[in-house]
Amino acid sequence: MSRNQFFYLYGLATQTVCADENHCRNATEHEKYNYFTNDNVEWAKQQLIYELDVNEISKRLNEQIIGAVGTVGASKVAYEISEEAIKAILKKWGKTDGKKALDAFTKAADRGFVDGVGANGLKNVSSRADGRTTEIKILNKGWGEFRIFGKYVEEKGKYIFDLFDKGMH
Repeated sequence: MSRNQFFYLYGLATQTVCADENHCRNATEHEKYNYFTNDNVEWAKQQLIYELDVNEISKRLNEQIIGAVGTVGASKVAYEISEEAIKAILKKWGKTDGKKALDAFTKAADRGFVDGVGANGLKNVSSRADGRTTEIKILNKGWGEFRIFGKYVEEKGKYIFDLFDKGMH
């Protein structure tokens, strides 16, 4: 699959309009009605799933799109981990272990929303006074007590995780 084909299918699947890979926006209501029909969106998702394995999708997203974006076929949840949160993780655990921790948080977010105790993934939280409603949770002896907190930002059409902090137990 060519790079252009990938971006075409990715744009359809996520209802994103891109002038190029660095200049993307959410589709307008008019565009969604005329072009991003449910049939088109589902077709594009299936093409991506069948044409690419999840690892290749993740690799292409990490190489070509700024920020972390949930993979198609896994969670189907668009998200971004802010530079501020990434810097806090690297500061806490250093470059090598911080990169491993960031990979673990990204894999957990890619799983999407989970329920129950003891699961890696996105979880709703309700007791935060700062308005953040979602956390990325991982199970790990070294990193497990920490979370990345965020909320859904309507204007961006995705979850923004911008606070790295200890979780509430």
